Amino acid sequence: MQFKRESIFISAIRSFTKVLCGFIGLIIGAFILFFITGSMGPRYIMPKTAVHVVPNGNGITQITSDNSPLIVRINIEGVIGGNRLDFKTMEKTLSHLRTDYLMSKRLAAIFLYINSPGGLATDSAEIYTMLKNFKEEYKIPMYAYVNGLCASGGMYIACAADKIYANDSSIIGSVGVRFGPIFNFYGAMQKIGIESTTLTQGKDKDTLNPFRPWKQGEAEDIIAIGKDTYDQFISVVSQNRPKLTKELLINEYGAQVFSAKTSEKYGYIDHSNSDYMSTLSALALEAKIKKDQPYQVLEVKSVPSLFTDFVEQKSSSLLRLIFGKGGDDIQAKLNMSDQLLYLYEQ
Repeated sequence: MQFKRESIFISAIRSFTKVLCGFIGLIIGAFILFFITGSMGPRYIMPKTAVHVVPNGNGITQITSDNSPLIVRINIEGVIGGNRLDFKTMEKTLSHLRTDYLMSKRLAAIFLYINSPGGLATDSAEIYTMLKNFKEEYKIPMYAYVNGLCASGGMYIACAADKIYANDSSIIGSVGVRFGPIFNFYGAMQKIGIESTTLTQGKDKDTLNPFRPWKQGEAEDIIAIGKDTYDQFISVVSQNRPKLTKELLINEYGAQVFSAKTSEKYGYIDHSNSDYMSTLSALALEAKIKKDQPYQVLEVKSVPSLFTDFVEQKSSSLLRLIFGKGGDDIQAKLNMSDQLLYLYEQ
């Protein structure tokens, strides 16, 4: 039997074709998966709940008995409104605490661990309300510990706590609202000879259209909404932080940020010069956990589904490559560029 020998060129073409077909198949498969998952809607891409044992006020990390008191740690970290910290993930976290019989039975206190510049105004308000209602429902103390930033929306959420502690290097404050920045490209378009038109129905439907000259006073509706949102922020802070009156917040402190020591003086927080362990110990005491009584601290948080996490990682990989760890926060801020924000930026 004789075998016909194939030329190197034909063999290379065949190998290349196989690789190309395999690559195209992967693209088509990924597209189909994305289409199917997208068509299911967000209700099928629910966050998962992760539970971890973390050190208590004595630095002890161990599993205790099912009857021992439990303090739950909830992290308020990063930009509020992203996939890892929005009202849906907080709703899932609190729902897990309610439905887990052993956890709800043992629950003695909530510990908020905060390092956030704020974010979406809507999500900040939702998370604050959820935490406040949960605390009142279970009649348990809630303390917050700031390790870094507690600004704008982070400050809004911290107001749900009975007391706020912070270490000396933390930055706190920024009680204010922002929208934008908003750009107008009309002048640049005129210079290079580009024209634009937008077809609308309804008066002022294209408010602040960046491709035409802006009319005087055309953003009055957005300004009015921003004022209402600011008034809401001021009310929440003044109701929960007695030394911070509306007059002081509006006319004196504004949307400034302060050191932990100054924040304590003004009333934004209760204790500066604190740390993780001492804050937890103070919370345990407030929760009537005896000094020699074993207790456990569980970190409970919601994380995105595998698919959501995969898409999020791929879409932000370039930003991470350029900006390092700050890439995730930059992406979250880009996604909320046209919304009202409780967000502090330097």
